[in-house]
Amino acid sequence: MTQNPTHHLPHDLPLVHTRVSTGAIPELIREWTLLSQNSEALRKVNTWNLPGTSIVNLDDVLRRAGFGRPADDDDADHYLWLLVCIAATDTLAARIVLQRIMPPILAVARRRGRITSGGVNVALSELIGMSWDVIRTFPCERRKSKIASNLVRDSEYHAFVRHQRLRHVAESLIGNEMMSDVIAVASENTGESELTELIYHALQAGYDPDHARLLLRLADGQDIEDVAASLGVSSRTIRTRRTRAVADLRQMRQLLL
Repeated sequence: MTQNPTHHLPHDLPLVHTRVSTGAIPELIREWTLLSQNSEALRKVNTWNLPGTSIVNLDDVLRRAGFGRPADDDDADHYLWLLVCIAATDTLAARIVLQRIMPPILAVARRRGRITSGGVNVALSELIGMSWDVIRTFPCERRKSKIASNLVRDSEYHAFVRHQRLRHVAESLIGNEMMSDVIAVASENTGESELTELIYHALQAGYDPDHARLLLRLADGQDIEDVAASLGVSSRTIRTRRTRAVADLRQMRQLLL
């Protein structure tokens, strides 16, 4: 993807173009080319009362929102913030914001693609999907500056970092063996990534301390017989308690989903 200079750029030359003919990026660019001159879309944007004169091409919105402008341009930053606020309830605004942050999103995809199974294409697909969610749910009432960089950073974090951190915390509390057990038992309707997050939140949200202590002891390498002996109960009792711990986690999942 190439970012064209924005000064005196004719509207028949897109702000963003690529030499690649297949994949997500050229498809998004083709989609944007059609959308940017769509009369209905232009009429809608002009009802948003954004700063500046009437919009005649959606590329005008990208420019005003900081595309190709210095990162410290406060006016552009505020303009993008206004768009993100609208994007919470408007898919056209969300699509415009996505196009605005496309160059840095692609840069992240290239970097992440080197360490992602499936390469750049998989990394880009993950980022685009996550970026859409981040844009639609961005807390604009609390975060009112550095909008583009925050959107890109949040998208990368949720797509590639957060799951691994939650997994690390969950495994440190439960242990790999129990993680596998829980995934096998409790993943009927939940993907592994979502289940990992569920385990983390369940433990932080009041999961039974006795269950947690039992799982921690097992995760520390103590076998069921040793745990049973230290508690003065049978191995069968410990197995039953472990089963109950998993069942309770399943019930908590229903409350948290």
